[in-house]
Amino acid sequence: MSKKIAYFLLYIFILLFGPFVLQAEAETINVFPPINQQTEYPSSVKGCQQLLLDLYRFGGADQYEIRISAPLDLSQTAIGENVVYSDPTLETINFVSIFKKIKFIGTSAEATLTLPDTCFFGQETQLEKVTLQAKKIYGNGQKLLFKNIQHSQHTQLFGGSDRDLVGNPEIIFQQVTGGTWEIYGGNEAGTLRGNPITQILTLTGEITQLCGGSLTGTIRGNVATEIKELNGTLARYYGSGIGTEETPVEVTGETTNTLTSCSEEFLLGEFVGGAAYGKTGAITNLITGSGSFSAEGILIGGSQSGEINGGDRAISTTIDTRHFQKGERSFVGGNQYNGKIIGDIENQINARRVNKGSFIRIDGAGGMDLQKKSLSNTESFVPEINQTDPQKTNIRGTVVRSVICRRPKIIC
Repeated sequence: MSKKIAYFLLYIFILLFGPFVLQAEAETINVFPPINQQTEYPSSVKGCQQLLLDLYRFGGADQYEIRISAPLDLSQTAIGENVVYSDPTLETINFVSIFKKIKFIGTSAEATLTLPDTCFFGQETQLEKVTLQAKKIYGNGQKLLFKNIQHSQHTQLFGGSDRDLVGNPEIIFQQVTGGTWEIYGGNEAGTLRGNPITQILTLTGEITQLCGGSLTGTIRGNVATEIKELNGTLARYYGSGIGTEETPVEVTGETTNTLTSCSEEFLLGEFVGGAAYGKTGAITNLITGSGSFSAEGILIGGSQSGEINGGDRAISTTIDTRHFQKGERSFVGGNQYNGKIIGDIENQINARRVNKGSFIRIDGAGGMDLQKKSLSNTESFVPEINQTDPQKTNIRGTVVRSVICRRPKIIC
């Protein structure tokens, strides 16, 4: 074979297979800073496990960035287990055994991170520029940041754990697109000693249920939730927690709900500032900005059922729907069904035209569904309505003040 033919065949080989060779070489997991002078690991399950094991054994930095360029499927591993091992192996290494901050970042459009069906994190974690596939995630009281994420399935997310926990869960969504989410800032069960925070900065997708507190259990701290831009539907919202009639939730501190939407695609369903069933401290609600009301739902400033002990001020609600595009609601400033409220209830409502963020009914304290016997210290007590000023109602010593504005130029 002549040299010309050999060079020609070599050229053809490079032309046809060179990109695949380069891609194969590029498909590695890179870590920065280096772990024991090593920066590259095979782009495989074993490679990721070895990286995490080396990070556990030799990682000296406070934070590590793990770069992936290809699909990484961890669904069949023990990486998501909630067990802290004192001497983990390649098969048992998991996130909760590592106390370093971790950032997974994609470096190509093919970067996909598939987590185990149930995945517990044990450190501050950031997921960025990847396609995320996950069914159930626990933050374990750490900070979880989802940034530039593509998402196509349903994910249940807890900032806390499924048992007693000490920590300050923080969930942040920033430029997340697709799929549906069910979000709880606190625990699935147990007592959380800390202050859960949930922030929806930019999310395009559907939220079937958003709860700032816990699904069940107790939070010994404050609860705060903020929504800035949600391009999609928020079907159900509970500020303090869910609970059941037999096992109500409890929040010992204050609950703050801040919905300042800047998206016309925001569709608000049912809103409960407190808990479905539970005992809470003071509740502060702010709903303003752009969006619409869905076809069905109700706005509850307090809880559906339970006690609210706010000291001087139990519930403060400010609503401004003058920039809403469509929909109408009934509003209840206190509890929907029953319970005891200790403290004042203050409501300020700015509404738009009929069926454009309007209100078909406003009850400053309890609504039509209220069981009146639960509002007094005695069985024979009937709540008193001030006929001169019906917006002033005394219930258990609670003063209800409601200010309602219909004209955009009026400032209340």
